[in-house]
Formats: sequence, C-alpha cells, structure tokens
Amino acid sequence: MLKKRICAGALTVSMLAVTLSGCGNVQEQEATEAQETSTVSAGDLSYPIVEEPVTLRVLAGKGNLTEEFDTLKIFQELEELTNVKIEWEYTTSDWDTQKPLLLANGNLPDIFLGGILSDDDVNANADLFLAMNSYLDSYCPNVSTMFEEQPALKGLATLTDGNIYGLPSMWPNTPTTYSTIMINKTWLDNLGLPVPETTEEFYETLKAFRESDPNGNGKQDEIPLTFIGFDDLAGCLELLCPFGVVDSLGGNWLSVTDGQVEYIAVLERFKEAVSWLNQLYSEGLIDQEAFTQDWPEYSAKLMPEGDQIVGAAISWTISGAVGTENADDYIVLPPLKGPYGDQYARQNPEMLGADRNKIVVSADTEYPEVAMRWVDALYDKVTSMQIRYGALGVTIEQNEDGSYEVQPAPEGMDSNTWSWKYGLNTCAPGYAVGLDIIPQPDAQEKLAADEISKAYVKDEYYPLLTIPAEYLDELAILKTDISSYASEQTAQWIVNGGVEEEWDSYLERMNVMGLERMLEIYQTTYDAYRES
Repeated sequence: MLKKRICAGALTVSMLAVTLSGCGNVQEQEATEAQETSTVSAGDLSYPIVEEPVTLRVLAGKGNLTEEFDTLKIFQELEELTNVKIEWEYTTSDWDTQKPLLLANGNLPDIFLGGILSDDDVNANADLFLAMNSYLDSYCPNVSTMFEEQPALKGLATLTDGNIYGLPSMWPNTPTTYSTIMINKTWLDNLGLPVPETTEEFYETLKAFRESDPNGNGKQDEIPLTFIGFDDLAGCLELLCPFGVVDSLGGNWLSVTDGQVEYIAVLERFKEAVSWLNQLYSEGLIDQEAFTQDWPEYSAKLMPEGDQIVGAAISWTISGAVGTENADDYIVLPPLKGPYGDQYARQNPEMLGADRNKIVVSADTEYPEVAMRWVDALYDKVTSMQIRYGALGVTIEQNEDGSYEVQPAPEGMDSNTWSWKYGLNTCAPGYAVGLDIIPQPDAQEKLAADEISKAYVKDEYYPLLTIPAEYLDELAILKTDISSYASEQTAQWIVNGGVEEEWDSYLERMNVMGLERMLEIYQTTYDAYRES
C-alpha cells in the first residue's frame, strides 16, 4: 500500500467539471498557458526552475523515525528555490507486494526516490522509466559533475542497453569493511585472558565465558556468542572468513577467486567452517536462539537491564549494538586467523560507498525537464549533505574552517533516532564526496573499527553489477530456490550437525537445482564487466 497525501478539494473539482464542461475553450487556453510557463529551456540552469509552480508526485522510501518530508527544512528550502511543489507518497511494509502491481498498472509517480527500485525492477521495466542520458548535459550540471569526478559511478549507473535510468549516490566517510565482531574486554580482563587471535583461541575464550562466570553474578547466564542467523549485518557470515570463505555482501553468497565466480555454500572450506560452527553450537558456545531471534530479541540480550550476558556479538558498531553506556566494555575483535592461515574481512566498495537507483524518473512524467532539473538540485553537494544528515542549523553546523559537523544527539535522544529524524539517512539520494564532513560519534566509531579490519579485505569480490535483462527471470528462479535451500540446510547443520554425512547429496541436489547455470549467468556478467 502507499501512504498517500490526497489533495484537498479533489472531489469538488471533479463535481465542478460537469457544470463547467461548456468552458472547454477557456480551459484549453489556460492549460496551454500553464504548459508554457512550466517548460524549461535546454541550458537554462537558473532558479526558480519554472515561473509558475509545477507539482510532481514523488514516491519515496522513508525511515520510520524520519519526519514527514514536507516538514523537513531542506525540502522546504528546495521548494522555495525551484518553485516545484512535491506531493509526497511513501512506501510501506508491503512494498515488495505492491511494487509489481504499481509497475503493471502504469499509474506511476513522476519520481521514485530512496532506492526503492532494484536493478531487476529497472532492467525488466526499462520502458517505464526515463532514459536520462540526453538530459544530463543540458539540465543536470550537478549530476554531470558527479560523473566527471567519479567515472566509475557513470558505469555503475549505465545499463546494458547503454542508458541511464537511475542515478546513484556516493558519500564521504564510508568504511571499507562491513560488520564488526565485538568481544567483551571487561570479561577478558576479569578472567585474565588475552584477546583471541585464532579460531582455536576464540573457541577457548568462548568456553571460558560459558564456564567461569565472567560477569561475576554467581549464575551461569552468560551467552558466549550471539548473532542473527545469516543476516548480512549481524549474522554469522563474518565467522566463515577465517576459513577463507569470504562472500561479497548483498545476500547472494558469491565470491571471486582468480577471476572465477564461486558460490560459497558449495566450497569445501565452507563445509569445514559449518562443522566448526556446529561444534560451538553443540557445546553451548553459540546462542541457542541465534537462528530464530529477531532484532528486538537480539538487542534485548545486548542491552539487558541488569548484568551483561553477552561475550561476543556481531553488528555495525559496538555502541549501536550495546548502547553508549556499555560500549567501553567491548572492543573490536580483529579478523581471526583460521586453521589454514586465512585472515579476511568482507568488503564490497560499490555496495558500501555507492548505491544505485536512488532516483528514477517515470518515462510518462508530464514534465521531464522540470523533473530532471529538480533531481539535479538534490545533487548539489551541500544540499545532498543536508538531505542525508539534516539541515544546517538543525543537525549540522559549519565550522570556521569550512568543515561541516554533524551534531551529536541531544540529551534524551539516542543516536539512531537523531540520525534519522531530520534527514533521509541511507534513503537519501545525492553526492557529497569532497565536502569535509565530520560525522556524529557512532559513524566515527565505525571508521575507527574499519581501520582495524580493512587491511584484511580480500582483493577480489563480486561487485554490484546489473544482470542483463535476458537473464533476469531465469536467475530470479534459480537464485530463490538455491539460496533458500543453502541457508536452510546450513542452519540445520550448524544446529544439529550432519554436514559431513550429507554433503555429497547436498551438492547433487544443488546441481539438479541449476547451480551451474546460475554461476554461468553471474560469470558471464562479471566477465563483461571486467572487459568493459
């Protein structure tokens, strides 16, 4: 469903249309005049964009904590600058169900904002979206600057037919690595233990956490290690890295070695990693709810009202997981060294540093030039910064040296709420690379953690690529079936064992399900990317 703001008076207008049908000539003349005042000449980059106000419908992804967009200072300033009024609509929790219906019925908004359309959505329905190429030079100086400064971004945005239908975003202060494994340093100190460096030392540390009452409350209530299944951010995929099994993020479980695309869930080392995790689980060293809990349940264990009960966990940042009041008790655990000497961290620069399809314009918009000028206004660097982090004077202050500083959360508000309330955060389109932006403390914390881990990233990875349209339907079926089977079977093995006994039959079923064909499609796409 769409959360839509209905224009007041629409019913009255439709009723009046019957009585005013005899005024057709007057209406046609007014429509013509309105059209003339809403046109934009090529090369005219002045503001306002139009003499008379033009209204565009924008369907946006919006965080639950974010204020209504028309109340945000930056969008109010943009309306005043451009003379373009926005009728905001928002996606809701059933967007994945409603999206194909919307694309099929053709009643599209003028603009999709916030990355709510995937590569597959755009690629498979390219005729529904505006090919932006011919507009960039004449109407979009800010976007053109972005592509000049970041040529790889233009390639990232260009589909296999040579057209650009969606614009990417890129931000400063983005880390190289993804999740953080954290370990309770207070517990280590209480037990006189060093920070573990290998999988074997980690195993012994977790045993000590379980058996030696590190929180000192006289109860065996400690959870040595917890995570959320295979969640890309807080799941156990980081724990496969010591075995040389390093996926490329994004949930596809792909890896690249010597130019060859691999599916990690059929690698021999994957089997060994799963066997090791089963050992931890069977000995009670892994949270017995690790594959059934959700984020609220996970957070409740990491931020209990009483004694701390978690020894090690996985998340984006320590303070974001355990709260600022407990953050000093934990440290970042550098990537563990595995039994073969492997020591890796996961990365995908395109996924972390850039994001595609943050803005897509409908092909049937009545005002394509106006829409592209308005979109370009969002890509002014200072404007982009304010769309993401909040407006100057609200959440951002400019320092005397010209830098911009995102202010810490005020007393009584947590940093997560603060980072979403007045800005679009990760839903934001834009480009702010080159601005000196000092992020709020939790972002600085992530960059500090990244300094520890980024030396261990695997050089090869599967980048964020656009799959050719002719493969999309076939790949969607293959990927859904194979991914579901792999994740379900892997969770079963970690919890109940049996990976050694069932491995061969598992591989056979993978082949029957079309694994070879799936990898062929990914390899073909990757090879074309490398040759381009």
